[in-house]
Amino acid sequence: MDKDEMTRTLLSQYTDSYTKLKEGLAQFSENEIIANNFELTTIYKEDIDNTGCFDAYGAYVAIVLPSLVPMYKGGNKNLSGLVATKKTVMRNGKQMTTTVYVDPNDENKDKDKKTTSSQSSSHHVMASQLSFSDEDSESPSVVKSYKKLSGKVGQLSDSSMKCLTFSDSEGIKGIVYYEVSNSDIMIKSVASDSNVFNVFTRGFLILLGRAKKGKKSLSLSPDFKNSPLISKYNMTLDKNGRATISFNDIDKLLS
Repeated sequence: MDKDEMTRTLLSQYTDSYTKLKEGLAQFSENEIIANNFELTTIYKEDIDNTGCFDAYGAYVAIVLPSLVPMYKGGNKNLSGLVATKKTVMRNGKQMTTTVYVDPNDENKDKDKKTTSSQSSSHHVMASQLSFSDEDSESPSVVKSYKKLSGKVGQLSDSSMKCLTFSDSEGIKGIVYYEVSNSDIMIKSVASDSNVFNVFTRGFLILLGRAKKGKKSLSLSPDFKNSPLISKYNMTLDKNGRATISFNDIDKLLS
């Protein structure tokens, strides 16, 4: 690949990632981004890296926020009635501060807009905003929910399998099936509502804590061999595609 071709490739990657981040993160408010920064950073890691940002919040401030509020850098713009707000962002791995002039009345406008939007379409939520519980993997309600969420007709579970469910007032919105042996916890399958983000990561983190408590390793079935969590947690990938983080590594990580 010559220099010009490499430049075109990098520019294409940047443009694609910029668009994905702008469209994806714009679904959340700034407070939701802050509250779920870790999970969103995991989801959009590749795109965040491609745009030179540090995390999801930095990408939100650098990419999404300028399209939502007026930003001026001097000149003869009329700034009367606007409030200057300092924002710290990461650009190309370096921290920088920029000033955004915000119309204080926009907050009420945004609230009205969000109210109208929520009435006409489904609201996207993070799994961390839902309550979770341990359920009987063979219970009729869980089996029915799994079929609905996954689109699969057959029953996944057997008596050896356990599951975590994530629910709101409307019912089960996400399910994580896993198996427990004497030395390991293995995540077998995940299903979630299309409007719920990061059920897999949330389930992984919950089971990571349980693995530490039970002095076990945590593994992912081969179905998850391309998960970004494998590199993030330095999991070992065997020839069959099963990824594992040992108890010793979990203990160091959560100490």
